[in-house]
Amino acid sequence: MRHSFGLILNFILYTFLFLFLSGAVYPVDRFPASIAHLAYFNPLTYGIDGLRYCLLGTSSFNPALDLCVIAASCAAMLSLGTYLFRISEFE
Repeated sequence: MRHSFGLILNFILYTFLFLFLSGAVYPVDRFPASIAHLAYFNPLTYGIDGLRYCLLGTSSFNPALDLCVIAASCAAMLSLGTYLFRISEFE
């Protein structure tokens, strides 16, 4: 139990990092240029922006771009998970 605390702490820290970089707390438009470039690589940014468009009717990006980035991210993670699962099977 003592060894799993670091894993839980890292998970919480990275979750908050991705949350702050997503534009959920502060708009991406107000980020400094160096941090805004990092936010554009975060798929959660496009998910938050798409949700903002659905709820409020305003968004920073085109809603079609939000949907495409989320779909591509899901497809990439699904294929990576499938590949990693396939090579980890023992027969």
